[in-house]
Amino acid sequence: MFKTLSDFLNKENLEYVAVGGTVLGAFRHSGFIPWDDDIDIAMPRADYNKFLTLQEKLPNELFIQTFKTDPNYSLYFAKVRMNGTVFLEERFKGVDIHHGLFIDIFPLDEGIDEVQCDFANKLICNFSRAVKSNNGYYGFVKRLFYKFRYGNPGERHEKIEEFLTSNSENKSGFYGAIHGRDLFKYHNLFPLRKMDFCDIEICVPNNVESYLINKYGDDYMTLPKESERNTHSPLMVKL
Repeated sequence: MFKTLSDFLNKENLEYVAVGGTVLGAFRHSGFIPWDDDIDIAMPRADYNKFLTLQEKLPNELFIQTFKTDPNYSLYFAKVRMNGTVFLEERFKGVDIHHGLFIDIFPLDEGIDEVQCDFANKLICNFSRAVKSNNGYYGFVKRLFYKFRYGNPGERHEKIEEFLTSNSENKSGFYGAIHGRDLFKYHNLFPLRKMDFCDIEICVPNNVESYLINKYGDDYMTLPKESERNTHSPLMVKL
C-alpha cells in the first residue's frame, strides 16, 4: 500500500517525510517496528493541499479520507485508506466512515513554534472528544455539546488550518507537523534523506539521528521492555 502511495507522490512531484515511529522503524529495523505496524508521513502544506485534490488520479485501490470526502470523519488530518479492507479502530466504533487499512498524512507548516503546536493539540483534543464516545445516549449528548461549542467538522478544520498557517510568513526556520508535536529546524529536515524501509526507500529527516534523540531519547536504539511495547489493537481486521 505504501509503495503504491509513494510511487504516486513521486510521480506527482509531491514531497513527503516519514515521522514518528515510521522513522524509528526505518532507522532501527529497516522497516516496521515489529509491534507497531502503522505508517505516518507529513507533507509541506502546499503539497498536502494539492494531494487532497488528486483523488481521481489516485490508483483505484486508494481513497483519500477527509471530512470533505467522508462526512462523518472528524480528524483534522487526512488518511489514505485501502478499499476492500477493514481496520476498525476503537475510537471509530459505530461511526459510519471508511474503515480500511490506512496511512496517516499530516500537513507540515512553516513558521510554527512550540507554543502554537501545544495550543493546536489542545484544540484537536477538544474537537476529537465527541468521537471517542459515540454510542448510546451519553455519546449523542456529548456530540451535540461539542457541535454546539465548536461548530461542524468543516468549521473546526478551518479554525485549525487558519491557526496553523497564520504564521507561515515567519521565516523562523521551524517546520511543524503538530501530530506528536514534531518540530524541525530547516537544516535538520532538508534536504530529505532516503532510507531503506522493507523493500522500498522512504524519505526521512536529513538529520535523522537528532530527530530520533529529540523524540525518543538517547537510547532510541534500545528495544523497550515487552510490557512497554504499545500495539494497535483493532476491533476488526479484514484484508
